[in-house]
Amino acid sequence: MSASSNQCAICDMPYGRYGNNGLPLVDGRVCNTCNRGVIEFRMDCAYGECKDMTDTEKRVSAQFKCM
Repeated sequence: MSASSNQCAICDMPYGRYGNNGLPLVDGRVCNTCNRGVIEFRMDCAYGECKDMTDTEKRVSAQFKCM
């Protein structure tokens, strides 16, 4: 993904002008919808409840799939 493509690193939909930081789930920018899952994962990590990132990324991708 190039920085100028403005596509979400999780769902490949356009994220608009700026997007959100997708780390630690993905290395790239994400749309507002997928960002909810990224924030949820960050909060889990902050409280010591980090799960396997591969499983979490799959769950986030399915749960917050942009339409």
